[in-house]
Amino acid sequence: MKLTGEMNRLAGGESRLRHALMTASLLEDVMLYFYHREYSVEWDPGEKDKAAAIKLEVDKKCDFLARTYLTSLYPLTDQMGFVGEESFIPTERKKEYYWCVDPICGSLGYRKKTGNFGTSVALIHQGRPLLGVMNCPVRGWTGAAVLQPKPAVAYSRRFRKRAKSGFHLITSANKKKHPNLREIVKRLEAGQVTYAESLPVKSLGLLMGKFDLFYGMPSRIGGGKYNIWDIAATAAFAAAEKCILTDAFGNPLRLDHPDHRFYDGIIMARDESLARKAVEITKQMTSSNGEIHPVSVKLKKKKAGYVAGLRCILCGGEFREGKGRYTCPDCGEEGILDVCYDYDAVARNLDRSALQSNPDPSHWRYLPLLPIANSRKIPPLRVGGSPLYNAKSLARLLGLKELRIKDDGMNPTASLKDRASSVGVARAMAERAGAITCASTGNAASSLAGSSAAAGISSFIFVPEKAPPAKIAQLLVFGANVFVVEGTYEQAFELSMLCAREFGFYNRNSGINPYLVEGKKTVTLEMCEQMNWNVPDWVFVSVGDGCTIAGVWKGFVELKAIDLIDRLPRLVGVQARGAAPILKAWKTGKPLSPVTPRTLADSIAVGTPRNWRKAIRAVNDSGGFYIAVTDREILSAMKMLGETCGIFGEPAGACGLAGIIRSLDEKRIPPSSQVATIVSGNGLKDVEGALRATGAARRIPPEFGKVRGIVNRILKNRKS
Repeated sequence: MKLTGEMNRLAGGESRLRHALMTASLLEDVMLYFYHREYSVEWDPGEKDKAAAIKLEVDKKCDFLARTYLTSLYPLTDQMGFVGEESFIPTERKKEYYWCVDPICGSLGYRKKTGNFGTSVALIHQGRPLLGVMNCPVRGWTGAAVLQPKPAVAYSRRFRKRAKSGFHLITSANKKKHPNLREIVKRLEAGQVTYAESLPVKSLGLLMGKFDLFYGMPSRIGGGKYNIWDIAATAAFAAAEKCILTDAFGNPLRLDHPDHRFYDGIIMARDESLARKAVEITKQMTSSNGEIHPVSVKLKKKKAGYVAGLRCILCGGEFREGKGRYTCPDCGEEGILDVCYDYDAVARNLDRSALQSNPDPSHWRYLPLLPIANSRKIPPLRVGGSPLYNAKSLARLLGLKELRIKDDGMNPTASLKDRASSVGVARAMAERAGAITCASTGNAASSLAGSSAAAGISSFIFVPEKAPPAKIAQLLVFGANVFVVEGTYEQAFELSMLCAREFGFYNRNSGINPYLVEGKKTVTLEMCEQMNWNVPDWVFVSVGDGCTIAGVWKGFVELKAIDLIDRLPRLVGVQARGAAPILKAWKTGKPLSPVTPRTLADSIAVGTPRNWRKAIRAVNDSGGFYIAVTDREILSAMKMLGETCGIFGEPAGACGLAGIIRSLDEKRIPPSSQVATIVSGNGLKDVEGALRATGAARRIPPEFGKVRGIVNRILKNRKS
């Protein structure tokens, strides 16, 4: 790696920059050795591209080399850490200083076309970059940046301003064929477009003047993710050059971000108007109002059933169904999958006439929109078909035009979670699983225990110690193997995950299992059918883990996709104020920060929701909002629901109604609206909560005189 005189001058005044440049030079030698070598490494038998297969071997070697070199000079201590792609330890980012190295940015699979790989090295101090180095060896591009004692940069070359009309855009090569990126490129109206995969090629090329705009698409519309080691050096250069570096929505990219992954894309530019235009186009593309992007032709249905494949909500990767496949293999547990269907085939088999002639009142009447290939592999409990009430008295009391209440406490184990568990157990039966496991604050556990018992499958269930006794009693009656964890829901969740891995049990946890959302969406399918395919203006949903509201929205979107409804409602996610991490993430636009839940609504007392991205996407796509309510408001809504509608909802079940009341008070929805909410669980599941809402009953001696006096006072008060 050749250094310019300016680079040597900068390195002479900053020994750490000199060592960063030496690290990049060492890694260049390793990369070029592999670059000129015949690819013959066996990594993944299913990986046809040997260049992509070799990347893992090169990554590991380069990561080890960089770590060994830098930690020999700067030993790891409580103050000094090291972060690398193949040796990432989250706690290292909490140290005062840490080296951040991406040894080989961009797959070697592109080398024959563009020499598209490079190295980035950065030193971070308290979440801010101190220096950075980027190197693209085949292109001969190198850059160095320091921010102390004053910002300075040096490059191997500078490109002259081109005489061509229009600007030069660089964007992701591996998303080149994605319809959303194609549309964005079209709307940007660039004079020239280059596709590359290596982040140093894109950002260093822009800084040296070859490109004018670097655009990375956000994951919610099919883009990939960026890791801290990807962007650390780029952030150092942007800070030193005062170059625009934001996510695709215009929010600054910060290295002190609590999550080491960045899912909202990237924009880098020197021209403010170009960056602003890219942000506007991103916002237009992400407010698609529930459009379903078709799955690739390669995933079209190959066997019985209507499932076309699975798509990662982060990177947009597409996969076929497979035993034990719950999350994206590239994005890990955070890469939750969406189930995609052959909607043309579904539309041919699930229309209004077919439903009118179907005598099955359960949610299995919507089988073409469920991930079940064999209708004989269905648990025998009848799930779904719960009533939808037109709550006229309550609507008048609140000043609403219309209020519909879907009472899912009427399901077999008295909660909406029966919908999810029935699908989960059906999937377990299809996979011939010997047992099934989950963690729950109560309702998911009860529903799983009931469905498993009916299907003859053993269940292993983990609940936090604060779960109501009534819910634990249900589990025991259903014959479940129950573990009451002396800790939080999050700790119970981790134990159930370990149990699934250790013993090979089917994993019913809604935080990772993509099929449970499919069961929950049937509450929407029923609601629309019960309303004669009319759609409310607003739907209020209580939110804990995020799975339910994601399912509610997916149901509406899919009904519109198969032409059973002609418009979509707006969703309002309602969280308890003492357990509202999703609301905070939605408000700030930042990744979710866990909280310690403090609310009596145990069913939504989730401090680390796993499905938060789907939950936020559902509300954003619908044009709705999130709102938080106090425990006192929840208790008041419970009582109001019972007194005006005769519906006994548990605290979480009444949370949606509490959100309606608060939204009306704050004038966030007009009184002329048609509104619906879902009572997700029956009040008998939490009698203690019910008594807190109502107060104790009157105690009297066995004397009618006492009764007469109390009754007369009650009647008098009613008249007044």
